[in-house]
Amino acid sequence: MSQADPTDPGVGSLPDAAGPVTTTVTRRAKPGREPFYEPFLDGIIAAATRFPGHLGVEVFRPQNASTGDNRMVYRVDSGAHLRAWLDSYEHAGNREHHTGADGQVS
Repeated sequence: MSQADPTDPGVGSLPDAAGPVTTTVTRRAKPGREPFYEPFLDGIIAAATRFPGHLGVEVFRPQNASTGDNRMVYRVDSGAHLRAWLDSYEHAGNREHHTGADGQVS
């Protein structure tokens, strides 16, 4: 990720909200690996839709896939469900499998 990792417990606490919450995740495909981003995106969106509290996800793509960031905005029904998603194996497994230490999709 290009920003601080929201799964790091020391990074901004999530609200203990009773209502819906959102988070934004930003990623950039490594040069030459842009064709692999869509399958990665399909996988992480499918995992998110199966997760408790999921209300939706929007993807904002850059005008130029090789130079811009992709943003995913997750909507979840509570802070607890958002924390559960961010801490989940499904989220971490997808991220770690497809993302390098620099936050770029490999």
